[in-house]
Formats: sequence, structure tokens, C-alpha cells
Amino acid sequence: MSTTGDWLPASRSGKLAMCRAWIVYVSGDPHDKANAGYRVWHSVVAAGEAPPADPKELRESFFTRRKKDFIEFGYGDAGKTAYIAVRIESGSGKQGKFGPMTSAVIPGSK
Repeated sequence: MSTTGDWLPASRSGKLAMCRAWIVYVSGDPHDKANAGYRVWHSVVAAGEAPPADPKELRESFFTRRKKDFIEFGYGDAGKTAYIAVRIESGSGKQGKFGPMTSAVIPGSK
């Protein structure tokens, strides 16, 4: 499993940048009930700060059952780097392995 995505323009209010993320299967059965949910982990790192070396170092997360989802970043995060990794998680909280971590610079200007 891996994550890929693209950036959408900031919202009409100009306060958010959104990343549309896709969960892509490399192996396994995406229709298996055990793969019914995902925990998306992410962190935002400013220039000069140490990036996470491992997905376990990512600080924030949310649970989703969608294979396509959005992550919203604040206007103040423009120019910082977002690090994202996904792991399969059942509705009862049982977790699988992390997929690869990916990163991208959050677009926009302050």
C-alpha cells in the first residue's frame, strides 16, 4: 500500500490548502474486510527542522474508510513540508504495517 496525491487550490476563504490523497494498493486484497479502514498519519515540518525519519514519528492522525480523502493544512503552513503515511486499521483499532512515507511542500504564500 502506498499514498499518492495532489494539491488543490486554497479554499475560497484563502485560509486552507488541501491535499487530496489516494490510497494505492501494492499488494493484498483491497476488498478484504480487514482492509476496511485507514489511519492517515501526518506532520508538518518547517524549513530547518528535522524531518521525521520513520512513520512512527508522525504526530497527527485521522481514521477514514475512504480510499480517497483530503487533508487540510492551515494558511500558515504554506511553504512547510507535509509528511504523510497510511496504515490499514480495522474499526476495532487493530493496526497493520505502515505504508511508505511521502512528503510534499504545502503550496501557497503567506
